[in-house]
Amino acid sequence: MKANKTLLTLTTFAALSLVGCASNPDSSDALQADAIQSEANSQIAQVKADLDTAIEQLNQAERDELSWFAKDSMEAANEALDAAKESYSEFEFDPSKASDSTGFFSSKTYIEATNESLALFNQHYNQAQNIRTEAMTTLATAFDNRHYLEELDANLYFPKTVTELNKELKSLVDSLAEGDKDEAIEKQPSLTSKQNTLIIKVTTVVYLGDADEQLQKLLKADIADHAPKSLSQASASLTAAKAFIAADPRAIEAIIAKSDGVYFFLDHAEQVATAVKHLKGTSAKDYETYILDLENILLEISEALGAEDGRDQALTEQGKAIVSFIKQSLEDAETALQSQQDDKTTLENQQLALDAKDSQINNLRVQLGDLNAQLTAAKNKQASLQQALDAATQTPQENLESDTLEETDEVIVEEAAE
Repeated sequence: MKANKTLLTLTTFAALSLVGCASNPDSSDALQADAIQSEANSQIAQVKADLDTAIEQLNQAERDELSWFAKDSMEAANEALDAAKESYSEFEFDPSKASDSTGFFSSKTYIEATNESLALFNQHYNQAQNIRTEAMTTLATAFDNRHYLEELDANLYFPKTVTELNKELKSLVDSLAEGDKDEAIEKQPSLTSKQNTLIIKVTTVVYLGDADEQLQKLLKADIADHAPKSLSQASASLTAAKAFIAADPRAIEAIIAKSDGVYFFLDHAEQVATAVKHLKGTSAKDYETYILDLENILLEISEALGAEDGRDQALTEQGKAIVSFIKQSLEDAETALQSQQDDKTTLENQQLALDAKDSQINNLRVQLGDLNAQLTAAKNKQASLQQALDAATQTPQENLESDTLEETDEVIVEEAAE
């Protein structure tokens, strides 16, 4: 408020100063008026910046669903922001009106009204943010379940139930907003239990819904009359998969694997029933042809594998022989692979040993080079010492004779030159 009164004084004084200096803008009084006007413009610019920030906060509030968490607070915040926009519009294009009174009987200026509305907006906005934070913390399990149900698209399968559970969650949030935290905490377990049940239902429909329909079709097609064992196995796998989902509905990878198994056994039961129907419709004279067809299939497999022709044995024995041959082939392949891996390991170790020897040889060469360098240096030092020793041990008479001989040689050379 003090700052706004200061702005009123500054803008009024600036207006009077500008009128007084209009005839002479090139004066020190004009500079003072310019400085005052600049200060007023800075305050107005700050109001605009605060208003832009509030508008961005309101956009963020929509993304954070603040109106859902704190309806009353956000309604009050929106009203305050609208009031701030209205007050600001009075001097948006004419800064000189910022210090005008908002009414004939009011001493409040438009810039004061704008700042007050913005302060009120921030108060309600922060209150809504605090309610949201407390709700997300206190009701974390319920919100996590709601988010997971959204990922499962639960609304596509059970829209009414989803709506009811969301309303129940909203009531807990409203309790928190009203300050009744204990009630929200007390009622959360009941809600989360319902949410977990819905998660199980949705997951079952998503991954096993078609399986239920396929089983019902097989039952109506009297598959049980032709392949009761296979159909029983398929039904048992479906029941087991449902039980697994009920125990751990979020173990999606394992659920997918189990659902794949269910569909496999359902298709298997249908294929077995079809084969049985065909067999039941085969006449006695065609039994041999049927058996020979089965043998030909086994023979093709044997030939593809390189196994012996086993048609001189019973069909079951032919199948066992093929399985035995495959197992033995796999064992032989595993043994060969292990031998190759052992050979590879041996070669790698030999290569490492050679590399180590090469490294040792290189190190010895470096050391030999260092020793040669040291030996050369020692020889050079010895030669220098020898020269110094020879010079030190030469007698004075030898030095004198040497000097005399040098002088005589110089005289002879000079005479010969003349």
